[in-house]
Amino acid sequence: MVKRRAGLRDLGEHYLIRVEVFPTLLTYADPAKIVEVDFSYSDPDHDIDEHDSLVFTSTDNAKKTWRVRGAPGGSKKYKYQLKYFSSSGGIITQPEVTQDAEVIVIPPMLASAAVPPR
Repeated sequence: MVKRRAGLRDLGEHYLIRVEVFPTLLTYADPAKIVEVDFSYSDPDHDIDEHDSLVFTSTDNAKKTWRVRGAPGGSKKYKYQLKYFSSSGGIITQPEVTQDAEVIVIPPMLASAAVPPR
């Protein structure tokens, strides 16, 4: 049994949003040698505007966590966008997604997405 003294609180890190990002399905073959996940969170009522990116490669492919400190009771909706980078310099950008999920599993880029339509 753990006893706590009155008036003491947990002083650990507290986040409104915590998103686990799993690159498990990625193979890092061209045209997706590097995959970037761009995040944004905005809460104008509390003067919060956060932007950050996570990058995954074949040598840096462990699960990563994106976190945002926000106002208690604030919205947990955030935006993210996937970018796939080719070794030839090409970049495929997926449409931005708005959600409040606590987990993202990055999908492999489909071969049809790698070749822009004519």
